[in-house]
Amino acid sequence: MKSLRIASVLSIAALAAGGSRVALAAPFSAKTKPTPVSAAAPMPTTAPLSETQRILQVLNRLGYGPRPGDVARVKQKGLAAYLNQQLAPEDQDDRAVEAKLAALPTLRQGQTALSSGYDRWQKEASRLERLSKALRTALAEKDKTKTGTVTLAPAAAPMMNRMEDNSDEESMASMTSVAAMAPAAMSTTGDAPLPATAERLSAAASRVDRTTQEAELQRYQQEAQRARREADKTFNAANAQLAAARIIRAVESERQLQEVLVDFWSNHFNIDRHKGDSRYYLLSYDRDTIRPFVLGRFRDLLGATAKSPAMLIYLDNAQSSAPPIVRPGRPLPRGGLNENYAREIMELHTLGVDSSGGGYTQKDVTEVARCLTGWTVDRPSGTFRFDARRHDTGAKVVLGQRIAAGGGIEDGEAVLDLLASRPATMRHVSYQLCQRLVADEPPAALVDKCVETWERTGGNLRSVVRTIVTSPEFYAPAAYKSKYKSPLEFVVSAIRAQNGTISLLGARESRSPADPSERAKPVLNQVSLLGQGFYQFQAPIGYPEDSRKWRSAGSVIGRLNAALGLSTGRVGGVLLPAPETLAGGEVAGPDTPLVERLISACVNNDLSPRTRAALLRQFGENASDAPKTPQEKRREAQQIMTLLIGSPDFQNR
Repeated sequence: MKSLRIASVLSIAALAAGGSRVALAAPFSAKTKPTPVSAAAPMPTTAPLSETQRILQVLNRLGYGPRPGDVARVKQKGLAAYLNQQLAPEDQDDRAVEAKLAALPTLRQGQTALSSGYDRWQKEASRLERLSKALRTALAEKDKTKTGTVTLAPAAAPMMNRMEDNSDEESMASMTSVAAMAPAAMSTTGDAPLPATAERLSAAASRVDRTTQEAELQRYQQEAQRARREADKTFNAANAQLAAARIIRAVESERQLQEVLVDFWSNHFNIDRHKGDSRYYLLSYDRDTIRPFVLGRFRDLLGATAKSPAMLIYLDNAQSSAPPIVRPGRPLPRGGLNENYAREIMELHTLGVDSSGGGYTQKDVTEVARCLTGWTVDRPSGTFRFDARRHDTGAKVVLGQRIAAGGGIEDGEAVLDLLASRPATMRHVSYQLCQRLVADEPPAALVDKCVETWERTGGNLRSVVRTIVTSPEFYAPAAYKSKYKSPLEFVVSAIRAQNGTISLLGARESRSPADPSERAKPVLNQVSLLGQGFYQFQAPIGYPEDSRKWRSAGSVIGRLNAALGLSTGRVGGVLLPAPETLAGGEVAGPDTPLVERLISACVNNDLSPRTRAALLRQFGENASDAPKTPQEKRREAQQIMTLLIGSPDFQNR
């Protein structure tokens, strides 16, 4: 009976006229999808925003939503002072979060250290594979000559014995020593071994039977596979810890604006971790390329992304080189010009394909690609390197500006200077910033103000963001709650609304797992299930800034299920206080119904009359006169939180 009552509220909360009733204890499915989806759109607001609404606008747009008590804290501090604090994150105390992130040691490892560890394991795997190949050839030679046995040199016998008795690490060292002999036994003219290969291996140790030989061959193959896995573990751990850190910072950091901008710029300069070796550079991309520049100069941020190994690999510039010289009678040389990055840096990162005044042509794309030849990745350090041998030194003309012949890395720098200073770039990027922070269709007047600030400050992003968040357009009634939350914004704001945190401890909160970042995976999986995987958008354009593209019937179903999990503690790694302890705020009287206290504390009374009426009907003071046990009170509080988080009011920011 209780579940049917709750399901009725869910149908109303989702504004799903005619939707089916479902049990709260079970996940929602397509059979219960609410229709029409457009009913979940925010109600138009025409009156000027109240003080509380202005604060909520800031907390929802410059952060991942308010925690219980945040509105009161901002009122006490003053909205202007809070904005100044957010615009200067380097001066803000965030030691609590930094202390938690200390449990993720890979975050502090440099790219060279990570790459060298990866390279070391890859070399071990290659040596073991060569040894395996040589031994397999020896066995084949034995079969062919029908000698009946293959012998190994006495010098290798002790190593074989040690591999039999020692730990995995010691076995690896022993195998590596044996593997070092394999290259000398291999032909220098091709993959086929020298005729003497089997004899050289046969002379290495005392006689062993065929079963032992094949067991050793299998051992080498397994150890080679293990070495490959260990190589991947280096970056798998780094990426898992990076993703965990992003979630922890979004949920718990006091530097909320910085985290919103890290997400924005990571998406603006999107990379897909599944493309080539890009995944090996994600940590450096976040820490060294994006994060330091989100409130700096746009030109510096553009330059950092242009030299990022992740970007160079993702958009194929690492392989781009001057057109090779074709010599008669010789094989066609490898390499050549790749225009992928040149096209995207103009279309997406700077000028914009639809921006007025962009004015670039296919010829400009080719010329930009020529200027950026030789911008590649150093191996094995995994850092940026300019390779002058691959650079096109001829004269170029980009957007009407001549770049003289004989240049080097400065050709690419000149292109970045040119693109960063173009009016079309200022307008395109300002529009996207306004789209993230203000409205899906930002007012032209506000974009004009941003362009003016950009020109005046030389592309100082802190000044541009300040222009946005202090503008009348930012606080316009039409902008309030006009954007539909992305999956990341929804999940993180739901945790923050309940004053939740991310735990890095084990299941019983008494010990850390081998990799503490594993505890954040359920939250990341929840975001991914809703459609926003971490660095997983395949196309360079990134996830949509127009929030209307996130809204669909499927998103409503998924978010109702997520609300159920996030409010009842079913999403691992999230620590939630008892919901009844959150009751506070402006209507915290002891006789006030729990539902009203939670509405005040967790969503700051920011509900439509329709949603509020539905909740009060089910949970208000007249809903039931029967006394409740503590367990029933806890369950009721969780049900209220499920409905609050799953309501259309909470979906919009």
